[in-house]
Amino acid sequence: MGNHSASMNKEMKMYRLRLKPDGSFRTSWSSDTLTGALFWAYYRRAGEDALAQLLREFRLGYPRFVLSSGFPGDLLPKPFLPAARQAEKPTLEQLRLYKKIKKTEWLTSEDFNCWLLGKQAMPQELPPPFFTELVMHNEVSRLTGTTGDTHSLFAMEETFLNESQQCITVYAFVREDWQSSLRELFADLGKGGIGARASTGKGTFCVSDCDEFNFSSPQNFNGYILLGNAVPKAADPARGYMKIDVKRGKLGEEKSKTTNPFKKPLLMLKPGSVFYSQRELKWIGRIVGDIAPGFPESVQCGMAVVIPAILPEKQQAWC
Repeated sequence: MGNHSASMNKEMKMYRLRLKPDGSFRTSWSSDTLTGALFWAYYRRAGEDALAQLLREFRLGYPRFVLSSGFPGDLLPKPFLPAARQAEKPTLEQLRLYKKIKKTEWLTSEDFNCWLLGKQAMPQELPPPFFTELVMHNEVSRLTGTTGDTHSLFAMEETFLNESQQCITVYAFVREDWQSSLRELFADLGKGGIGARASTGKGTFCVSDCDEFNFSSPQNFNGYILLGNAVPKAADPARGYMKIDVKRGKLGEEKSKTTNPFKKPLLMLKPGSVFYSQRELKWIGRIVGDIAPGFPESVQCGMAVVIPAILPEKQQAWC
């Protein structure tokens, strides 16, 4: 028991993983999807008992790792803050500026660091980091193992990373004795692919880098920016500006082939949400159980990385 307690108290450091997709993918690189896929990868490596222990540590609040979502290249989500009013009667130019800031989804790492320091830098105009295409596929007969003569073609929408972005970047707080293990699990995951149609090669990638990393976080912070999908626990801060999404997930691996592979709808905070707190935090959220009818052991990871920031105390939006 003493060794187990000591391992849970080990320091956690932030690492940045660079994932290079081999081609297209059909599932977003959200933190909960990545973490769930890593749980499966750990199960295949270490077995059911080891996975049960890993999940027990997550539930107790001593995770071996916590992830952000995967972001394109060095881009990061714009914090969900209304633009501060500069005048009682804003000019047309100010209104256009506010509209541009409001529509912006991504920030460069330099601009993101400015926002961390309490300076709402003007977002740069960036090309879309992703694009989608309809890709034609042949339907294969289950009886003959070959394509049919007629009506065998079908179209599928697939997502690609724009050439301006070299990789998908994931930020992770990792226990100091688990950095190499996490990289190995990501390497396993990359070979098999992530998300929908992984069995046909979609969502495969290689891990090009995994290095220690730190944001330009201020010491006099008064809040945090969320970098993943989270389900807050009772003790998490509640005051802030939140983006909420309804996640309608699907069970993975062999459970995806059951008669009802779909999970219950789940409300999750999205990346870019901000909240006020001066407590020392590395992540927020919790493990959610009872997520899939018929599979009481299934869970959803609602824990995600947060980054300290200086947030405006009195923020007013132009209307």
